[in-house]
Amino acid sequence: MRSLISKLRLDRIVSLISGKTETAEADPSEIITSVEAVAVLENLVCDALVRNSLNEESSESVTGSDHYGTNVFGRQVAEIGAASVTESLATASGMALAGSRVSSFFTGDRILEGYQQIQFIADHHIPMVLHPMLREGFGPGSNHAGYHGISDIGLFQIMPHTVQQAVDYTILAHWLSERSLVPGVVGIDRNRIESASLPAAEKLRSFLGAADDLLSSPTPSQLLLFSGERRQVPAWFDQDRPVSIGTQQGSNEGAARAAGNQAFFFSHLQKLVREGMDALSEVTGRALS
Repeated sequence: MRSLISKLRLDRIVSLISGKTETAEADPSEIITSVEAVAVLENLVCDALVRNSLNEESSESVTGSDHYGTNVFGRQVAEIGAASVTESLATASGMALAGSRVSSFFTGDRILEGYQQIQFIADHHIPMVLHPMLREGFGPGSNHAGYHGISDIGLFQIMPHTVQQAVDYTILAHWLSERSLVPGVVGIDRNRIESASLPAAEKLRSFLGAADDLLSSPTPSQLLLFSGERRQVPAWFDQDRPVSIGTQQGSNEGAARAAGNQAFFFSHLQKLVREGMDALSEVTGRALS
């Protein structure tokens, strides 16, 4: 996460938004951007963060995994850097397929370069959260077009309007994605600078749970797939329980898959969204709409 936020800055912001530093709010140099706030949150709840460089001219390849502190579940958080959106999404989806809670940060200018990878994530019901880093506005320099260009793929999308909303909706997105098995996109406005707060660590643990916690199947279709309980982040790629994924499909099979997704996955989203928003509002004391 070094390209998103430095270790010193991470520790300082964790203290600031968790209320551990009495003088932090009085320090005018302490400014939290949407990217910083969401990066801090993801560092607290995820097993791994995968990002492509904010420097769009960077030509570095994947640099490997660095451990970047521990999350609220006491596990080391791996940061993996990639040179492109496609590498970032491929790496993140691979880790999520193995059962890790993962988020992926990438530059919004190039979101459509990863269209096929995002389609794969949606088609295979990989519960993860994607964060395209965008610039607000219209015309030259604005890059919301790619965000809207993936609206037909089969994910849910959220575009927060404040830094606090970016934090709250990222928490909600993980909760919702892991229960609906529909991946989510939470856009981040790079230029927004505001104050924000996070739930305490124990509240994050209670609300989200760990990736390997057991979850009662929340929908009738998942009851058919998993029986009574399943892993919160399913390990679709499991050497102990091998299954076939990613097989080639023709047009007839693709049409059947799309119809099945609507009937067995997307149709439950609205109910789960309402449940998640109500539950998170109780945790934060802030109404979500």
